[in-house]
Amino acid sequence: MYKVFMLFSLLVFSGCATTLTMSPVEHRPSVLIRNPTKVSYYIHPDIHQLQAKRDTVVEKTTVVIGKPLSKSIKDMMDGIFYQPKELEQATGDGIVIVFKLGELHFSEDGSDFRYKSSMIVQVFNNKVLKEDRKFYGDSDSHHGLPHHDSHARIKGACYRAWNDVIEKVGEFFMTYKP
Repeated sequence: MYKVFMLFSLLVFSGCATTLTMSPVEHRPSVLIRNPTKVSYYIHPDIHQLQAKRDTVVEKTTVVIGKPLSKSIKDMMDGIFYQPKELEQATGDGIVIVFKLGELHFSEDGSDFRYKSSMIVQVFNNKVLKEDRKFYGDSDSHHGLPHHDSHARIKGACYRAWNDVIEKVGEFFMTYKP
């Protein structure tokens, strides 16, 4: 276990040292625990197409969240499980994990933005629902580095909220036993 952790640490730190840009939505557990359970997973199309929009008289802002979020889910599954299989539909034999959008809430009060997100995670074993959980995340525009650009502040709030969700889902699956 110690060797796996050291190898993981080496890869993470060497990657961070040579990489200047990183996706803000990532699964970065402090300790990686691999789960030997054989699983398949399905990401609902609503997640792939997710956007946050803000329309005012002065400006229109659209933040694309879907592609980075889908990639984060795939990376998380690859990091936790051994050879997980992505499915084209939500059904399959064995253990199938389905990721769906939950509630989304974007609010603003003057120049302050707040984004709350949730994801529904369902675990099926031979087409029988075994787990149905909802994971929440939220963030505001004042968390992290201050930006004068409202688009960057909205994007940061959205990505931090989804990062919170992905971390919670990852922690759940590292110790999940069917």
